[in-house]
Amino acid sequence: MKRARKVAVAKRLDAMRRGASLSGQSGGADSAVAVQYMCCGIGLPGQRDAMAHIGAYHRDEVAAAATAEQQRAMERRAAAAAERARQCEQALLERPLAVQLLVPHERVLLYYCYVPLADAAEEQRRQRERCAALRLTGKVRVANEGINGTVAGTVAATDAYMAHMLAHPTFGQRMVRGDFKESPCVRGASVRGGSEAAAAAAAAAAAQVAPKDAVFDGLLSVR
Repeated sequence: MKRARKVAVAKRLDAMRRGASLSGQSGGADSAVAVQYMCCGIGLPGQRDAMAHIGAYHRDEVAAAATAEQQRAMERRAAAAAERARQCEQALLERPLAVQLLVPHERVLLYYCYVPLADAAEEQRRQRERCAALRLTGKVRVANEGINGTVAGTVAATDAYMAHMLAHPTFGQRMVRGDFKESPCVRGASVRGGSEAAAAAAAAAAAQVAPKDAVFDGLLSVR
């Protein structure tokens, strides 16, 4: 939000600077005081004066502009993440199926995100479909309070999964690339529902890096 506010203030200052230029008062050699900013019909000689004016008379407008700027930034990040997910999945699925199945797992991702979910059952379905499409194995637990998981696959598949999560309309607003911890591989996959206590316990376990060559059950199931 701080960055968004800086952007909003910078745009406001730029508009005030253009206003002074259009008024013909900016930098006049014959002026007693050179006006660098113009707002509300008032000439302001320097940036400090302009900032004071903004704080006194336009604070709510700047706050609204900062909120809008933050929303646009989130939309840009989500769009970029969605495009990365599309590219990763396309590169992965262009391989023949026989080749996909023969490529060994190369990386494990461990992650969690606590955020209320409107429909945990629907998210379980989406996660199961995503893991199956990317040939991922491991365990994903989904509850009303959030998600945590340990998934494994090729580098391309795990990259695509991370991109998908970062483009997710709910998780993408809370997660960044650094929230995914990496470790050597697992086998098998399951997606489970759970209570708040179960989700909390699983999230605590997911925060620990899995030991090398850890092995999980080999069935894909939803509980």
